[in-house]
Amino acid sequence: MRQDCRQERGKHRNAKKPPSGIYFPFLLQVNEKSTIFVSQTITIPKYTINNKKKMADSKTILGEAQEKMDMAVMYLDDALAHIRAGKADIRLLDGIRVDSYGMMVPINNVAAVNTPDARTIAIKPWDKNMFRPIEKAIIDSELGIMPENNGEIIRIGIPPLTEERRKQLAKQCKGECENAKVSVRNARRDAIDALKKAVKDGMAEDEQKDAEAKLQKVHDKFIKQIDDLYAAKDKEIMTV
Repeated sequence: MRQDCRQERGKHRNAKKPPSGIYFPFLLQVNEKSTIFVSQTITIPKYTINNKKKMADSKTILGEAQEKMDMAVMYLDDALAHIRAGKADIRLLDGIRVDSYGMMVPINNVAAVNTPDARTIAIKPWDKNMFRPIEKAIIDSELGIMPENNGEIIRIGIPPLTEERRKQLAKQCKGECENAKVSVRNARRDAIDALKKAVKDGMAEDEQKDAEAKLQKVHDKFIKQIDDLYAAKDKEIMTV
């Protein structure tokens, strides 16, 4: 019986396996003394994997470019807000962190912050134990203004700017705006390169031309936003 099983097993081992399936040999026990070696072929469907990289469409390319340009303008807006122009703005405190029970947090996390007038930032801590840490954080910061603490409110008086300092700040703002324009132009260049590559991958040339025309309009829109931000900040700085 064992010899018959070995012969049967050998036949199945040497049998040609169907290319479209997987060959599974196994033992089937008929009774306590008899075991038969049988086999079964299970057909598994073949899945074709498409390794061809999906071509980027013009809508996606334009969307990514616009997102980059938008981020450049948002960064510029934030950078200009942190340039002290002789006017009180609570955003001047955004970069200052204060130690609160072992954690470094923004001042507005531990106090109410407002501008009661155009030259003053008022800070009222919710916990009186925070007066000294807040005062110290402001003194140690790059704000360059000594705060006044009367035990109830911490006041920061924004001093008027000298003519020389105004020119320096105006120059700094212009530099920030030029950097933002470079970022916007780089986003346009990257999008144009992506469109050219897409044409090689099969995009229609008409679609490419239409996309480049739309891209230029988006570019011009963000450049104008940058110019408007600069004009507003320059006016704020130069106004006595």
